[in-house]
Amino acid sequence: MFIGRDWCYKIGVTPKRSHDLAFKGTIWITAGTYALRRIDVVASPEANINFITDLRLFEDLTPPADGPGLPARTRLVFGVKPYQGQAAMRVRFTTVNSGFVRNQPHPGSFYDVSENVASTADASPAGGLLGALAGDSTGARGLGYFDQHRPDTLSLNERQTFAVLDSAKQLPSVRNVLDWVELFVNGYKRVGKFDLGPLINTYAHNNFEGSRFRFGFRTTPDISKRWLTQGYVAYGTLDQRWKYGLKTSFIAERRHWTVLGAEYRHEVEQVALLDNDFLPGNNLFVAASRWGRFRQGRPVLRDLLTLSAQRDLFHGFTQSVLLRYQRIQPLHNFAFYTNTDNPFDPNVQLGSNFNLSEIVLESRYARDENQVQSELARRAIGTRHWPVFTFRYTLGFDNLLNSTFEYHKFNLLVTQSLSTGQLGRLNYRLEGSYIPSPLPYPVLKIPLGNETPFLNVNAFNLMRYFEFVTDHSVALRLDQHFEGLLVNAIPGLRRLDWRLVGSANVLYGGLSTINQNLLPPPTRTATRWPGFKRWAPCPMPRWGTGWKISSSSCGSTFCIGLRTATCPAPTTSASNSPCSSVYKLLAFFFSLLPSHEKITAWQKYPPAGLGGPFRGEL
Repeated sequence: MFIGRDWCYKIGVTPKRSHDLAFKGTIWITAGTYALRRIDVVASPEANINFITDLRLFEDLTPPADGPGLPARTRLVFGVKPYQGQAAMRVRFTTVNSGFVRNQPHPGSFYDVSENVASTADASPAGGLLGALAGDSTGARGLGYFDQHRPDTLSLNERQTFAVLDSAKQLPSVRNVLDWVELFVNGYKRVGKFDLGPLINTYAHNNFEGSRFRFGFRTTPDISKRWLTQGYVAYGTLDQRWKYGLKTSFIAERRHWTVLGAEYRHEVEQVALLDNDFLPGNNLFVAASRWGRFRQGRPVLRDLLTLSAQRDLFHGFTQSVLLRYQRIQPLHNFAFYTNTDNPFDPNVQLGSNFNLSEIVLESRYARDENQVQSELARRAIGTRHWPVFTFRYTLGFDNLLNSTFEYHKFNLLVTQSLSTGQLGRLNYRLEGSYIPSPLPYPVLKIPLGNETPFLNVNAFNLMRYFEFVTDHSVALRLDQHFEGLLVNAIPGLRRLDWRLVGSANVLYGGLSTINQNLLPPPTRTATRWPGFKRWAPCPMPRWGTGWKISSSSCGSTFCIGLRTATCPAPTTSASNSPCSSVYKLLAFFFSLLPSHEKITAWQKYPPAGLGGPFRGEL
């Protein structure tokens, strides 16, 4: 049959097994060059895809006579159903490409242009984005942005759909539902022109603050499409302290995403969570860390003041500059020698409070990363082939605004998601840290543990807070998603729609002698300051257990973690001391997850006592 002027073979395709992650349908191959000309396929209804009930793809490619095939028209249709018996949603994307220019090379800088984002400000006041809709015979609304730039016209059915959606979203009942969705998804409740929240931070209870009450807000695009301001105030009934913070960001330019920001915060925080240079905003983990044994994370009262600037210098390369001042008052037993050159001098004074004045330079390079941009935020949605490199350099100034230390910090982070063929997909996260300067442990690198019931992909989830302190370390995390490689081949498991996932965490590092000696011995003062334990490789592996559940309460799965750890050598330090060096730390487990749990799975911390001497007793 002919597709345009090309005589094509019409070929039917079907998966070898009905439950495979593959399509069935029809493809058209040109008879002369055997090039793909058209594809019209649908995923098998028995394919195990999270939350997707129907997936269809139609694509027309350019004729082979014009050169290699390029997508001229692509239509993607899929249905979304969170769980069986719940309401579903049908989503359709149509992309039309035209005006291809071939065989005209340009320098690389020609393509370093960000996508322009259309907004209501780009369209005429009468037409808006959609313009005249079905039923508007007068055309009073005029032509919208898409009416003026769309290479083809909408069908009558499509225009009627837009008209229904445009009128339905103005109904009070619909707007009320959308507000509740915003509350449960993002944690904020819209009140007038402000968002109140996050909801999960409103109340917490721990052994230091007691009952903690928090009220927060943020501005919305209804106030400004360039300014975003967030603030909060909190109070603890046990420590009887007020905490508060205010943060504002100004989007100076969207094409290169130029953002200026400032923040001030007066807050009680945990030393174990201070040094998280590459920890993205994880509101659920931060909120959960406020519960329970807060004292074991070594609380401090921190006054934080920052000024920041960020800009995309060229496509994929983002440069950030941060000026930061911190005034830290430890709220636990802590002291350090003020003279790092000769800490054993009996005349050396002990210090407790300290100030930090820093400049932080961060460079991030993601060669082929895609970004989704909204009115007040931007989010990365992953790369296609290349890893993402993030390098951060921190310079601490001495005697600047009464700062206490001069130091250097170096951090490098590499992340990537790789296809491993039939084995599924591998995600890895490699981080290196080096601090050559003598500093007390609250300013050093503290590998992030997790005592919350929620999985944190950037933490050692089988490790408690404040188990290790390092000034040089390398950490590697591997997550292998085997998809249906094994479970789909076993008839009994295939019906359960489970996933096989393997994870491994490895940390190697240490603490220099000069940093170990910054802590005074217990005999220096009546107060028994916490010291460091020295660790030696342990010949026997330690076992930890845990379980995973989903937010939909559809069952639970059991996973076993095999961990090789380190055993403490004899020491005279306090029993609640952190470890001075890390030789081996491996958390490794396989787990079987129902398909609907793949994204929302939680990991509960294993019961205390498992892992033997691997843990420092806090």
